[in-house]
This record gives sequence, structure tokens and C-alpha cells, in this order.
Amino acid sequence: MIRGLNVAFAAATVVQAVHVAEEEGLPQFHSGAHALAAATHRIVEPHGASSLLQVDQQPAALPTCDEKACWKWDWSYADPNDQYTWQPRCSPESPSLMEQEHETRTLQKEGYAINYAWQQPSCGFYRDDYTTWEPETFNVFHKLATDKVVLDIGAWVGPTALWLANAGKKVFALEPTQTAFAEMCSNYKVNPHLKDKLVAVNAALDSHDRVTEMTNRGNSADALVEEGHNMNASSGLTIATEKINVQTLTIESLEQRYPEISEAAFVKMDTEGYERVLVPAMENFFKAKKPNAYISLHPQYNSKEVVQGTVDKLKEIFPYLYEADMKTPFRTDRENYRYGDHSGADVVCTWEPML
Repeated sequence: MIRGLNVAFAAATVVQAVHVAEEEGLPQFHSGAHALAAATHRIVEPHGASSLLQVDQQPAALPTCDEKACWKWDWSYADPNDQYTWQPRCSPESPSLMEQEHETRTLQKEGYAINYAWQQPSCGFYRDDYTTWEPETFNVFHKLATDKVVLDIGAWVGPTALWLANAGKKVFALEPTQTAFAEMCSNYKVNPHLKDKLVAVNAALDSHDRVTEMTNRGNSADALVEEGHNMNASSGLTIATEKINVQTLTIESLEQRYPEISEAAFVKMDTEGYERVLVPAMENFFKAKKPNAYISLHPQYNSKEVVQGTVDKLKEIFPYLYEADMKTPFRTDRENYRYGDHSGADVVCTWEPML
């Protein structure tokens, strides 16, 4: 018997395992799929020849900003006849520029100086729109996220994550696409004072770990490609848009990789309609950790019934729901939720009444 190991026996029709827990003196048994999940070693018998294989329990590492920041973009793939399929690609020359000094701009946003990398696909957004963008959102951040550990789900090119990293204790910013993640990393790299306060995570939150498809234009409307999601020209999610494979993780898997997320006291969620999946998937996390939250609804992508289901779940989880002004109780019986900064209501979710 091999002691101190989780061993699984795998054959074509049966999976069995035993885990000998020497430290406790008592064996713990696993079977079936649980055996394979718990095993650190497997005994495999291909054609009668037994062998003991060690299983790599560590999931693949996610890309980091040091690897993915992009300093030169190639626009030659853009389709000038279709604004929704314009998708720049990081130029092959970009890595050679990594050690050079990069042109930046600085702006003031709600009390903080924020740098952004110039000659990026979305630098015009920072230059022209960011300083006046979504003032109610940043009022919420001021009130609920200052000096807190924050989970930013749907970080795009960093307009919320960069600000939250200035105001908060630490920010974990999830952005699964290649294009937006590369640009967020470039913006992060030109804010060296945030080096230890922002963790950029190239993955999507989900109800289970998997690899799935997502659009990759790099704009704020990128979304997982899911059956039933409203992919049409008016929403910018055209069938012609190139799709990529992205890694998704449950909140539990994310906590395993980044244990500090268990300390999160504030969650911002803006996922282009996928809140319909994430709110129920995070129910246990919300109830156990009790972070306040700011959830964006997307009735332009989900049916009225689906949006109402998300609202009902929020009402079930959180004792207090407010409009973005943090004063008006959020009505959970509206005919529709098509209002707010992005044509969908934002919900402030708290565990204590707002004063």
C-alpha cells in the first residue's frame, strides 16, 4: 500500500480510490469522480501494464500583466464598414518595446490622479469621456469601497479598477478577453504606484470552471457566447465578431488562487448580462463574506423574466437594495429595468441600511 498519497485506480468502466490519512490514523475513502478529483497519483492499466502516474493538481497559471501588456497595436484587421467588428491586435513588435518608456497622459478622476497609456485602442475614452463618466458609480465607490479589498468583475480596460486601486486597499480585477486585458495591463503598468494594489486576472467568473467562447473586440460590450444571449447588431454582439476561448472560474476556484479575495468587502459586477448566472453562483460567497455590492443589470441582453429573476435573487440574498443614489430603496417590482447610465439599472446591495 502506498501511504501518504491519494491514489486512484482508473479503468475503462470503473474508478476506485483510497486515501490513507496517516496523520489521523484513519483511512478516508473516495470513489468514482471524487476519486479522480482527490487523487494526486493514479494507477492506470493500459492493456494490462500497470503504472503509477503523478497527477499535476495545480491548474495552469493565468497570464500576467508582465506578459500581456501591449504597447503597439495593429489596426490592419479592422473592418471600416462595420464598427462592431473593429478589433485591433497586439502587434508582434510589441514585446520589443516592453522595456522602453511609454507615452502616457494623466487625468483627475473623482479625487485621484490616474495615468493611462497613450496610443491604446481606448485612449480616446480616457481623454474625452472618463472624467465625467458615471458619476453615481464613483459616488458608490467612495462610500463603500474606500480602504477595502475589492473584487471588480468585468474590468474592461481598467476605468473602475484603476480608480478602486487608488481608493481601496487592494483590487482583484477580472477581465477575460485578450484585447481588453492587454490594454488594462498597459494602463496598469503606467501607474507604478499601484504595483502592489491591483491584481489583474485574465479570467471570467462563472458557475463552474471551464474553457468557453467569448467575443474579443476589446470594447465594453464583450460577452461570453451563450445560448439565449441576445447577440444582435443593435447590441454590438454580431455573429461575424471573432470569438476566442477564455478560462472561467468559480468564486471558490478564484479564492483558491487568490486567498485575499475572501477578505473582499466590496464587489462590483458589470458583465453584459451574465449577472443572471453570477448572482446565483455567488450566493454562498455573498452570504458568508457579506461584501457590499454594486450590480449592473442588462435588460438589453436578457429577457424581462431573466432580469426579474436576477433582481429576485438579489432581494433574497441582501437585506437592503438601493438605487445608484444610495438613498432610494430599489423597486423590485418594476415593469422594466431599462434605465441608468448604460440602459440598465444599477443596484446597490448592502447588509446594513444606508444612512
